[in-house]
Amino acid sequence: MPSNAELNDLVCDRLDRKSLVKCALVNKQWYKTAMPVLFKDIPELQAQRQKESFRRLILEEHHWKEDQEQRKEETERKDESQKKEKDSRSAKATIQTPEIRAEAAIPKKSAASFEHRVFNSKNTCGGQEYGPCILTIPDVVDLFRLLLHQQPQQDSRPKASDKPLVFEVLECFLLQCTNLRIPKVELNEDHVRLPQLLALVVKYIVPVAEHLVIGRFDDERHKPDSKVMSEMAEDMETPYLTGLARLTKLQVLQLGHEIEHTDEIGHASGVVGDLQEECLDLTLESSLGALSTLKKLHQLNVECVHHHMDDENFKWMVDNWPEPETVWGIDCEDDYPHLMGESVL
Repeated sequence: MPSNAELNDLVCDRLDRKSLVKCALVNKQWYKTAMPVLFKDIPELQAQRQKESFRRLILEEHHWKEDQEQRKEETERKDESQKKEKDSRSAKATIQTPEIRAEAAIPKKSAASFEHRVFNSKNTCGGQEYGPCILTIPDVVDLFRLLLHQQPQQDSRPKASDKPLVFEVLECFLLQCTNLRIPKVELNEDHVRLPQLLALVVKYIVPVAEHLVIGRFDDERHKPDSKVMSEMAEDMETPYLTGLARLTKLQVLQLGHEIEHTDEIGHASGVVGDLQEECLDLTLESSLGALSTLKKLHQLNVECVHHHMDDENFKWMVDNWPEPETVWGIDCEDDYPHLMGESVL
């Protein structure tokens, strides 16, 4: 165990320690690889000695917990065995003697004694003595940024004993974040460069986003859609809106994006909306009804989408979303003036 002086070097006032421990122990088999990734930047721990002490401290607690769980399971099995033995003797005997009754009470005493040992052990080895150790758990967005700028890794390990890929470590981390909430997720070209990263974004990040921005992954020169592309867009809108309907935690949804347009003659530039003519209709006929699940949606921005939404479709939105506050890109000033947001273009 680290000394008290060593532990004091790790103390910080602000820590969700329960979340931290869950984060640190996501992969006990490969912890030598997982720890440097999950705790790459620890503001309060500048020295390498402090970082290693912190990781060792967390792992010691994990091993202690495993040992306690194993002892608890052994005690439960012993209690069950004694109970079966007692039932067997009771079936053979017509009268239960005081000695047998006293013997039957032994497992309860043993279990109580075990719980007492666990409680005392936890006070000295669990969390009270350790205290807060770090400012916060790693930010998921920062982890993604780290992945995007690191050197490319091999796609698979040739041997089972090799260290895991960073994507595997990150997925282990995300699996433990059952209450993860991300205030804003903005999808861009970076998220589609690496197939492994895109899979993690779609599976773990987008579903827990409260503010989702979906832009177009395109070059700088935009041309109107051809007839073929328009027909393809019609087939894609239903699964697209169906996917959005699963994001029930969404509070802000922004579709489309602004692009920098440069005039080829005068070389003047300015921000304009998406020039694609056919992107999303956003009508009840094109599966808009699937979005009735977005009960927490407060703000909607479709200013950069060439949608075909009319008064009837927008009224459906207002009726189905309990808490609408502001919309952009929809002309509803006559019927819903309080919902109109100032143009961002």
